[in-house]
Formats: sequence, C-alpha cells, structure tokens
Amino acid sequence: MNFLNFHSRQLLLLAVVLVLLSTSCANMFNLGPSISELTTTTGFVSAYQPADKTNIFYIDSPQISCSAKVNGAHSGTEIEANWIYVQGEMSKEAKTLIGTDKVHCDSDCYFGFTLPSPSEGFTSGEYKVDLSIDGKHKADYTFYIQREQAGTIPQIKSFVANPLNLIEGEPLAMSWQVSSATRVNIQPSPGLVKAEGKLNLSPVEDTTYTLWAVNRSGTSLNSLSVKIIRPAKDKADFIVTDFWNTGNILFYTVKNTGKLASSGSESYLYKNDILVSQDYVAPLDPGMERVESFASYHFSPRFPSISGGGVSEATTDAVNMLVCVNGDSAFPESDGTNNCMEHNFGPLLDVKLNRYAATAQWQSSIGALSWPMLRDSKGGWAQVAATQMNDGESYPDSIVMTLPVNADSWMQARLGLPQGYPVMLQPFTIPHKSKLSARVGLTRDAPISTNVKFILGTAQGNDITYYPPVIINTKGKLEKYEVDLSKLAGKQVQFIFRVESSEPLQQGSAVWIEPSLTQER
Repeated sequence: MNFLNFHSRQLLLLAVVLVLLSTSCANMFNLGPSISELTTTTGFVSAYQPADKTNIFYIDSPQISCSAKVNGAHSGTEIEANWIYVQGEMSKEAKTLIGTDKVHCDSDCYFGFTLPSPSEGFTSGEYKVDLSIDGKHKADYTFYIQREQAGTIPQIKSFVANPLNLIEGEPLAMSWQVSSATRVNIQPSPGLVKAEGKLNLSPVEDTTYTLWAVNRSGTSLNSLSVKIIRPAKDKADFIVTDFWNTGNILFYTVKNTGKLASSGSESYLYKNDILVSQDYVAPLDPGMERVESFASYHFSPRFPSISGGGVSEATTDAVNMLVCVNGDSAFPESDGTNNCMEHNFGPLLDVKLNRYAATAQWQSSIGALSWPMLRDSKGGWAQVAATQMNDGESYPDSIVMTLPVNADSWMQARLGLPQGYPVMLQPFTIPHKSKLSARVGLTRDAPISTNVKFILGTAQGNDITYYPPVIINTKGKLEKYEVDLSKLAGKQVQFIFRVESSEPLQQGSAVWIEPSLTQER
C-alpha cells in the first residue's frame, strides 16, 4: 500500500512538471499567431494577394506594398508594419523609421500595407518592412530601391504662377512644362499632374508651391512663392456714368460709388486703343459725382471717307474713344473692373470690295489678264455677276473666277483704290478693329471631285502675306472666310483674292460672295 501511494505521488509530480515545462516552452518559443507568405509587391489583386513578387523597386515607383498571411489569428489580432530605411543615399542615420501602419484580423487572413512615394520620389538604398503581431515581432522582409545611372534626370522647362502678389479672392494662374519625367507632382496642390498643363488655383494664405519631376535617373525640382494681399474692405470705387462730345471737347461724368473718399487721380483717354490725353480728377467723397473733360484734347468728329475713282463709299471709318478713370491706380478700389466707358463716333466701316474688281490687277497661271475678259480666254476669265450655287440660291454681284483648264492652275486679283488715268491702285488704310471677309464656294456646274483653295492676302508694297486657305472639295459646300485685320490698324494695304486648283477645273467657277472690309466693336 505504501509502495503504491509512493508511486502515485511520483506520477502526479511528473504530470505537474510536464505541464510547467510545456507552458515554459510555449513562452520561450513565442507560440501563437504567425506570419507566412511575406513579400513585397508593386500592388494588390483581390483580398491583398500580391500582383507580383519583387524586392527590387525604382526611385520613381508610385508606391511599394507588402503582402502576407496571418495564421492562428484570434478576434482583434493587431498587425503592425514598420517601414525602415536601412542604408543608402538618404541623408539620415541608418535604420530610420520612415512609416508605420496597422490592421486588425479576427481570423486567418491575407493583409497588406502600402508605402506611398514621397513627392520627390524614393531615395535609393536598402529598406525592410518589419511586421509585429500584438506588439511582438514576427517577421521582416528586405527590399531595395534603385536608381538608373545611365539616363538623364527630368528637365523642368517652365514653372510659372501669375501674379505672385495675389489679391485675396482672385485666381492664381499656374502653368508648367516638363520633359523626360515619369511622374510630376506639385505640392501642396494640385498633386500629381501631366507633364504639361495650366490651371487656376485659389490659395487663401501665403503659399510656396514646389514642382517635383521624377524618373528612374533622378529628381528635379523648382519652387515659387505666392503672397496673399488682403485689401481693406472699405474703399473708394470710381465709375463712368456718361461720355459725350460738345463740339471739339469730350466730356464724361465720374462717380464715387464706394464707401471711402478717393484721392486725386488721373483719367486716361484712348483713341483706337492709343493713349491720347489725360485729365486730373480732384478727390471725390462717397456718393459724389462730377462732370470732367479732356479740355487739352481737340476732338474732330469729321472722318475721312474711303473713295476711289470719284465714287465715295456710303460709310466712313468710325473712331473709338475710350475713357478710363483712376487710370494711374492712384488709390485702391473695391471694384477695379468698372472704370471705363467707350463710344464709337461715326458709323462703322463697311466697304463692298466687289466694286473694285473691274480696276483690280488680274493674273493667272498663264499670265496677266485684262478687264473685261473673254469667256473663252485660255488664261481664264473673271466677272462680277449673279451666280447660282448648289443650294439653289442666286447671289448677285459676286466675284466669279474661271481658272485656266490645266493642272496646278491659279488666278488672283489685287484690289486697291483706283486713282487717275491710267489707273493706279492706291492702298486702303486699315481702320481700327476691322476684318476682311467673304463666303466662298463652287458653282453648281463644277465637278464634285475638284479640290480648290481660296486664299486671302494683304500686300504692303511688294510684301504679300497670305492667310490660311479655305479648301472647297464639293460643289455643295459654301464656307465663310474671315481674316482679322486688327494688327494692321493704321497700315496701308491692298487686298489679294486668290484661287488655286491642283487638278484642271474643266467646268464651273470659283465664287467670292459678298467680299467686304468691315469694322466692328
């Protein structure tokens, strides 16, 4: 009996020792949830499965991700990832923590973390991602970021913002152009952008914008700073309420619609966009208005008419007069966009150029032509006549050109103001804000396969400027042809009406309908 009791006690003691040893071993070897299938990748597919498995990345990679599986997870299992720079180009000490993130799993699952690229791109070197479960280190994985040495870094050709001193509430116009970059990032906004672009921003405080251009060889950057100007809320505000002439004097009424008195300022007078006079305006209290004048400027409401061959045009060149108050910006205004008023003195010009076809200088690919022309002329012929187009309409007084019947043929007329006998062509003086226009097409008997170029031009002496052509390739087509002559205001020019065809125009004619020199405002 004593022998049995002794062995029972020995077996019980052995069992206790085994239990203690098993607990101690479990603690010693850190048994519990574990991590498997750890890898780095360029991205994920469904359920955090890696899109690829790689430990090599480049400085222009958009992000670096890691994927793994947790085994033996319990409810609320916390997994933490620490992204660590080990060594390389970075001007930091080795083994620096550069990012951290956490996820939770309630059972076995795949999980993933992503390290986004900084705006300036990654720095080349050795890195690792260190994973812990419930605060206990479980696994780590080493990866590398590389730089291509053979290539060239991106070039920032331009990075511009205007204005750099920005009045609060106004838009900031930004533009940029970059070459050889795989990624362009502008911070603090708009972020990732295309290599070339422009947009309007609305910063509310002083801001420094930095553009980073990245490729596998390196990074280029440029910065610019914008200062926000916050104007006072209460200001003066000038407007022009009336503008007229009495004899040779131009008068205008200026009113201060703002909440503060103005200081003395200058009003500017423009004739056809050219500054011609100034007028001092004494200070105005809020709500006050005053009649002012440009007394030193002699204004003549008489205008020269365009004439030729003794026949005067029915209309004349209008003169545009523009008055702008506070033109010298002598004081800040609550609204600086309402300071001007304009007025056209005289009717707007409208010259029908078909009237000058009979006195024009005519040429074709065969040689010089004389007006009037014979219909069977081998060199082609032209006339001013009513013409039938494919739309069924008849257009009177059109300039009709029938080209020589051969390949690469052409015909043109050089129009000017006829003077004297024999007739000499004088140039037209181009009025302010004018245009040269016509409608062009082929008569309804023209072949439908013909390609015909209609070309307008201007001649200053021997210098001829041809404008982009209108191409007609079907007799059913009637196109508007218009050339802006604003840049020629005040210049003296003659007009060229030219038609070209690479194929013989066996029948039918090219037509200029309602060719005109007109003025608009």
